[in-house]
Amino acid sequence: MSEPAAALLDLFDLTDKRIVVTGAAVGLGFKMAEILSACGARVTLADIDESRLAASAEKLGGDARAFVCDVRDEAQVQALFDDVVAAQGGVDVAFANAGLAAVPGFGAENGQNLANIDRRDWDHVLSVNLTGAMHTMRAAAAVMRKQGGGRIVVTASTAAFRPEPLVCYGYIAAKGALVQMVRHAALDNAPYNVLVNAIAPGPFYGTMIGGGVTRTRPTRCATPGRT
Repeated sequence: MSEPAAALLDLFDLTDKRIVVTGAAVGLGFKMAEILSACGARVTLADIDESRLAASAEKLGGDARAFVCDVRDEAQVQALFDDVVAAQGGVDVAFANAGLAAVPGFGAENGQNLANIDRRDWDHVLSVNLTGAMHTMRAAAAVMRKQGGGRIVVTASTAAFRPEPLVCYGYIAAKGALVQMVRHAALDNAPYNVLVNAIAPGPFYGTMIGGGVTRTRPTRCATPGRT
């Protein structure tokens, strides 16, 4: 290990921290899990893509765990956190990272514009990116309030703060609403020593809308047949 890398791990020592990452089978979610694991955390990777999820957890090795979960389903998210608490005694950090774009925006060839929004795409994107994040935040906060504190991190997007022609309307709406929900949750949970924050990734290569440059995490945690 290089000297800078060793110094980084010393700075971000997460030894034995119990961390849950949703949308962790591939992309940004997996990279989060990988770095957290390298810093000593006991990471539970959650995603709907069972085969990729198992491969990713195996790649991390050590204490990494895998849990198949559709974040749109409140019961499945609750089962995820119940499982982690039963196995590890609590949750120190939760990354509400699962999300998708479903279809490209008007800046892409044959992308979605305001006139041709498909209501099914709209509902699908909001159910994962916004409702799924709410399910994750709520389940995590319930555990953390009881145990005396914790940290919740939500993957938003730079698209929450400016127009982004490459992604669809549902994605823009969900990420913008998500930022405001994080602000609300931060105030709500502060008295219980639960810190709630959002991160807003910029562009990077991924598979969120079928490859190429994406504005947020490429991991897809929703339903079979997603794009």
